[in-house]
Amino acid sequence: MSQTDRVTGLSTSTSIKVPVKVAAISNITLSGEQTIDGVAVVADDRVLVTGQTDGTENGIYLVRSGAWVRSADFDGARDVAEGTLVWVAQGTVYGDTFFQVTNANPITIGTTSLTFNTVNGAFTGTFTSSASGAVARSVTSKFEDIISVKDFGAVGSGNEATEFQATVDALPSHGGMILVPDGDYSATTGVTKGSTQEIVWLGWNATLPAGLPGTAIDLGRFATFIVAGESSRNGLIAHRVRLGDREVPANEIDRVYHVEATMPTDAGISTQRELIAYSFLLETDHHEPNGGDIRGVKGIVRGDGGQANIRAAHFLAQGYNSHTGDVTGVLSDVFHSDKVTGANDPVGKSYCFLAQVGPGMASGYELRSSLRTDDNSNPGAKERPNYGYRVQEGANAVLPEIACFQGHGGGNGDIFRGLASDTDSTVVFSVDNEGRVLGKAYRSGHQSIANEGTHVITPPDESGFLEVYAEGTTQAFGKVFYRAGASPSCVEVYGGTAFGVSTADLTGTTGTPGDLTVSAKSDGNIEIENQTGSARTVVWFFMSRE
Repeated sequence: MSQTDRVTGLSTSTSIKVPVKVAAISNITLSGEQTIDGVAVVADDRVLVTGQTDGTENGIYLVRSGAWVRSADFDGARDVAEGTLVWVAQGTVYGDTFFQVTNANPITIGTTSLTFNTVNGAFTGTFTSSASGAVARSVTSKFEDIISVKDFGAVGSGNEATEFQATVDALPSHGGMILVPDGDYSATTGVTKGSTQEIVWLGWNATLPAGLPGTAIDLGRFATFIVAGESSRNGLIAHRVRLGDREVPANEIDRVYHVEATMPTDAGISTQRELIAYSFLLETDHHEPNGGDIRGVKGIVRGDGGQANIRAAHFLAQGYNSHTGDVTGVLSDVFHSDKVTGANDPVGKSYCFLAQVGPGMASGYELRSSLRTDDNSNPGAKERPNYGYRVQEGANAVLPEIACFQGHGGGNGDIFRGLASDTDSTVVFSVDNEGRVLGKAYRSGHQSIANEGTHVITPPDESGFLEVYAEGTTQAFGKVFYRAGASPSCVEVYGGTAFGVSTADLTGTTGTPGDLTVSAKSDGNIEIENQTGSARTVVWFFMSRE
């Protein structure tokens, strides 16, 4: 009959061993008193050893001041079999854990390289990928590639900063990946990370807290919207990425997604090919008015103070090495397939480009030249397109039913404006918000002038024709040929009986009483005097060489 010793174990075989004090799952020196898994072991303590570099050294030992010795129940033939269990009583990580021998029979102590798994805790043993060049790793190390907040007690209820922080603190100094399973963790706050840790939070069907340190990726389903009379609808998110507080090193660009691909050159293939970095198809049969929008791409880019340039979309299209195909930054095909051609229907409009402007916006549309970096003979040269803006003619002509261009004078600025050159911002042509035209070759305008009052106008050129009339009269009108400046001249071409010309400075009473008088002056200006008996709105139109 077998004899039992509750300290040193059984003298013969059994599948369950007397408990050990602690377990050492990594290589240790098998001698002397020491600390294992947070527990000090002293002489005669039983220790389970599972992680020796030489697996034949694994097993149960008795601690000695010198070299350790194998325990009596784990040192001979028939002491160990496949499935033998060992209970670990103490330890920060592996206390209250069963370890089980995984070797197949027969097992010879001191010859067989023993391996163990935990039955109710972390696994030991090794893992080797089937891929070429893979090396063996401990199963525990493999599983710790991703750790879960639930490993540290998080359940998705209230502020679980303690559990989240414990998960972060369990990562190595370089960081790692943390799984956040199902649950609402939104109330959790105050989680921090080490300065050298790069952390990726992987949420699956979970509501992640705001402000997590690192990069947060939500995978799973989330509530999109609720329509009256319907339940909450869910949409599948393949990847939802939130960048955290990571500081971007100098000369590094942070990318949530980065795609690179090449279309090979296949001479002789006539079929059209497309290389697409991102493709999607969205459809709806939702017919109710205001039933929701469908957006192929939607995003918000914000600047919270600071001086960073904010760009919601940035595209670069380039042709290299005498590329002969079209190069287009943005190509948009927009249409209603069953829309009546030319119908000005207020419902269901189509827009190729629609911009909504906000406070502080400089312009709704601006065309700039990028500085060239690929022209070694003329570095920094400005691009010179054929057209800054063009409505296509010919085979692909746009045929507007109402107008090719429409603007309005609802604001304080001009409806249309043209500048002198790329370096001279002088306005050479404009249509103001009342429809008046200002140009180098001609200029129109109007001004209310009090009776016996004057108004000075700068002409578009020093000489030309001027037509002018006073509203509310029948004879205060005329056309003159003028030359302003040195040796001024003002010649009446035709005019009413209440119209006169001059080259003098007008004071309000210089001309004939009852007349509207025009003067070409030596200072280069045109002056108009009103003596028609009451305040008048005077309208004029210049035509000159410029």
